[in-house]
Amino acid sequence: MSDNERQEFQGITLEKFRKMALNPNTDQDLLEALSLRHRISRKQALLDEIRLKTVDLYRKDGEIEDLATVMSRKFI
Repeated sequence: MSDNERQEFQGITLEKFRKMALNPNTDQDLLEALSLRHRISRKQALLDEIRLKTVDLYRKDGEIEDLATVMSRKFI
């Protein structure tokens, strides 16, 4: 996405998006692009959170343990 395209999407609040969606003159491609951009951003945030939690889960005394050690402790 170019800087100009990115600027076009900045400042779109939920209220503004709602008004745009209710307006029959609003370009549907723009609405779809805004919606898709939000979903991608949210998915990326969730994936980052999962990665952080996974690292915390396998961390012991500041070091990351290998998966076999963790699993053997949990399930054996």
